[in-house]
Amino acid sequence: LAAIGVSLGAAAIVLSKHALRLDAVVLESLHPTIEEAVENRLRLHLGEYGPVLLPLVLAQLAFYLDVPIDELDPIARIGDLNAPLLLIAGSADEHTRVPETERLFAAARQETEDGIQADAQACAGNRDQLVEKLGEHAQPAELGAGRLWCRAIGHER
Repeated sequence: LAAIGVSLGAAAIVLSKHALRLDAVVLESLHPTIEEAVENRLRLHLGEYGPVLLPLVLAQLAFYLDVPIDELDPIARIGDLNAPLLLIAGSADEHTRVPETERLFAAARQETEDGIQADAQACAGNRDQLVEKLGEHAQPAELGAGRLWCRAIGHER
């Protein structure tokens, strides 16, 4: 069983309250913190002054979701995933930037001794193994200027 998540879907996988028993996890465009996610989107849609609204938007999120903001930070929980992990980021993605994904990868591999950072070509073997586990539902795509981060760990189901 594998999980694929993009953006908020990726966050839902990482922030799951229950331990997920997965054989593989693929996360694309995952934000490290809710603060960075909101700030990036405010800047993208409202320009350079958009982040001025960040405290107001975060307060509204905390109030309406009835959840402390720091509990919405995938970077704090990504190390809890007990499955091979593939992180994908696009260099042109303005919602989640490559340095943010690099921080997520660093946080994910703190829990394992055999984490490997690689570009798309060097990671192809791990990607192919994940695609094989995902079966017919996975179609490898051209990554262009994107980058992949792979973490392979042993785990028990």
